[in-house]
Amino acid sequence: MEKFVAVFAVLAALLAANVSVSEAQPEKKYFKAGGDLQLSPQKVSVSIFSIVWKYDKNLLAEWVKDSIELTYYSKFRGRSELNIVTGELVVHNMTSADKGVYSVEINNQVQSLTYQTVEIQEVPKPTVEFQPLVCDPDTETCRLICYGDIANAGPVSYFWKKDDGEWEPSGDRKELTLPVTLRRISGGWMDVPVFLRWTCLAHFYSLNL
Repeated sequence: MEKFVAVFAVLAALLAANVSVSEAQPEKKYFKAGGDLQLSPQKVSVSIFSIVWKYDKNLLAEWVKDSIELTYYSKFRGRSELNIVTGELVVHNMTSADKGVYSVEINNQVQSLTYQTVEIQEVPKPTVEFQPLVCDPDTETCRLICYGDIANAGPVSYFWKKDDGEWEPSGDRKELTLPVTLRRISGGWMDVPVFLRWTCLAHFYSLNL
């Protein structure tokens, strides 16, 4: 009975390990049409003697020390580079047809890290809009919105600068408490807002690069 329980426990542990690997979510990797895709395997503690990269489970690149020369397959021939020391793969001139899941096997071990590639477009030049549309002396605060169509641009970070100052990271919206100055008018003085020139920048970023 004890032997049966021990065997069952080992099988359960193996099944749990397989499930955790299979359920691991691919890491998103962004690329632009005509650009490069750079993929890195997880680090290993010993020298690499074999590498197999796959694209949607199809062979992409393969190398085995003293056995298989570095070989590229199908549409990746002529535009791929595999570093046999680090296992890093670079694919040049990416297209929409290259979207998919990329996986790697190092030293005959399938790694849990996989990449889901996502095509993005250039971030369009944004514009700054006011909320409310008119900031007048009765408005204590104004909201600036960095607006642009980023639906297909991937993750985007925003930067703002005041006049000719430095770019500062922020969100796509900026709350301003309006500074005021006294201006002499006929019969007295009045408070009017002092408007500064604000510029926003929408910029694509990837944590993988």
